[in-house]
Amino acid sequence: MMNLIVVPNFKTGGSERILKMYVDYCKLNSINYDLVFISSYGNNNFWKGYKYKIISDTNYLGYFFLPFFLFNKKYNISFTSNIYLNSILSILRKCKIFDVNKILIRESTNYYKRFKGFQLLKYSFFHKIGYKYSDTVIFQTNEMKSYFDKNLQLLNPLKIVLPNPIEKDKIKSMSELQTDIIDKEYFICLGRLIYDKGFDILINAYSKCESLPDLYIFGSGIEYNNLKKLITNNKLSNKIFIKDEIINPFPLIKSAKGCILPSRNEGFPNVLNEMILLNKNILSTKCVEDISKMSWILTCEPNDENSMITMLKKLNSNFQLTTIQETKRSNYIKNLSYSSYFDKFKTIQ
Repeated sequence: MMNLIVVPNFKTGGSERILKMYVDYCKLNSINYDLVFISSYGNNNFWKGYKYKIISDTNYLGYFFLPFFLFNKKYNISFTSNIYLNSILSILRKCKIFDVNKILIRESTNYYKRFKGFQLLKYSFFHKIGYKYSDTVIFQTNEMKSYFDKNLQLLNPLKIVLPNPIEKDKIKSMSELQTDIIDKEYFICLGRLIYDKGFDILINAYSKCESLPDLYIFGSGIEYNNLKKLITNNKLSNKIFIKDEIINPFPLIKSAKGCILPSRNEGFPNVLNEMILLNKNILSTKCVEDISKMSWILTCEPNDENSMITMLKKLNSNFQLTTIQETKRSNYIKNLSYSSYFDKFKTIQ
């Protein structure tokens, strides 16, 4: 019996990377699957070489036609990581539009920490109407699960915590490929250009530091023009560069003098695990409780420019990890296997 993976569109983020890993896992283990996109919105370079189906050209029509696409189909496992799809697929099975043995849904962010007001009401509505009809909700951290449980008293479904995996061998192999090379010292950031990623704090902090390497930010999003304006206003146009997201950032992560994650809020940033795998010089905000426990990276307070300034200077100081920190980092990396992550899907009831 086939598995089902449903993705909103071609926009790429941490959730899409996890879903793509699951497709790779299915291919590696000869598991048949349907990879379905609600709409064709966005750039499909990230999914180049993969076989998939597109329901519609637009999101609204895609969601409208989703029940017709699924009608009378049967699957073993469905896996999604988008709150709307998580809820809608669970409801569609409850209404017997389609049949699936296990609905596994992954929470993409900590909604009850990140959002307020109308946005939180909207997301809470989708949690309440659909999640109770799923089989398992997968949280990235204990903190995320705790916020969920405090705000929603759902007896069903099963709720488990699985830290985000990465494709270690694939990433290491890709990091050895020849790509665009930056022939000077630099710091690097990657992520969607949105408010929660905190790039504005990093840019302002950069303007108050001297002798830092150039900063390269790879990503796209609605804050692009605001960030470009902020760079210009701080007279950093020759120091900070915003580039489009790239398919293979790993050689640049590996070669960077330092990697920075300036987020205000995250579920858990997948890119941080990729940075930890390839580079020892990392600065991250404590945007997730678990990051505070990572003694092998530099950390600063989220949404705190002064804290960022202090740690930027340390990141630039060629600091060295202690033997204990090196050991903890190595042990952490060993536990990031994506195969063992998805192997657990077989035993989840």
